[in-house]
Amino acid sequence: MKAGLELEFWVIDEQGELDYAKPVAERVYFASQEFSRSMIEIQTEPHEDVEELLKEAISKTEILAELAKKDGKRIVPLGTPLNSGKVEVYESERFQIEQEVIGHEVKHAGRTAGLHIHFEKEDSLRQLNTLTALDPLSALMNSSPRYQGKDLADGCRNQVYRHKACGAFPEQRELWPYMDSITEWREKREKLFEKFEKEAEKKGIKPEKFERFFQPENAVWTPVKLRENYPTVEWRAPDTALLTEVIKIVKAVKPIVQKKKRSELPDFKEVKQASEKAITQGLESREVREYIEKMGADPSDFSPMSQQLDLPEKVSREEAREIRLDVAEKLTEDLEEAKEMIG
Repeated sequence: MKAGLELEFWVIDEQGELDYAKPVAERVYFASQEFSRSMIEIQTEPHEDVEELLKEAISKTEILAELAKKDGKRIVPLGTPLNSGKVEVYESERFQIEQEVIGHEVKHAGRTAGLHIHFEKEDSLRQLNTLTALDPLSALMNSSPRYQGKDLADGCRNQVYRHKACGAFPEQRELWPYMDSITEWREKREKLFEKFEKEAEKKGIKPEKFERFFQPENAVWTPVKLRENYPTVEWRAPDTALLTEVIKIVKAVKPIVQKKKRSELPDFKEVKQASEKAITQGLESREVREYIEKMGADPSDFSPMSQQLDLPEKVSREEAREIRLDVAEKLTEDLEEAKEMIG
């Protein structure tokens, strides 16, 4: 089973302030500016061999970090920028529709950065359900415990992305229950799309304009997604993180996705409960640690950034700038350690 990665990073200037990502993204073929004007995403090719996949991720991240540094910029793996004041988002026509239909809360999504893992479709239904059960493993990758300066949750990115950015459409970002068929998953997606489309019509958005930007697949932002235009099932639960942690999560999760059967998965109620605690408490929750072990991963192998950062209860903008610079430097050091891990 092949797998590919998308890694999101914040772009900052030499003072640690959020900076424009586009000039850096334009210098390489494998990166693009994301929803936020200060976020850049690296894409890898799909690989059967995990070692080759991770080597490519390390190499591309190192290239991007070096190019950014030459431009007086740095890249930072944090789930949220901690405290940044206003985070500018890319004001596209598509985003304008989202704001009108979902509400201004959707801007919160532009203040989060994640890691997306794409798994080649082999048994799509089994993969969808297994990745749903793996949602609490997001605790292993929590990388920011502050949002707009405030102590919000151990995993602020998921708290914000799933609960603050949804507006009138919470199901578009929620973890969906297990499905009995791919048809059932598609029908749920279609139902949500129809609701979204009707609301757009009520807001006076012309159907031809709506159809230019939205189809059923790209109008949901769930932690697990069946991709129709790509031959993958996508896991979107983890935060962006240092490359050593990316290596660990890919190596831990891929074998589980390949082997777990529906009969071996916990009840969805248990998944949901552990998932919420993974967001609010992270690995500090014994329930979350036990759940992760039951799913086949070892939480002691991981060092989530959220638990490494020594932060005051409220982080000022100046403190956030300093921390972002520190984390950018950690990334540089971490890349060398990641290369040693892969060999």
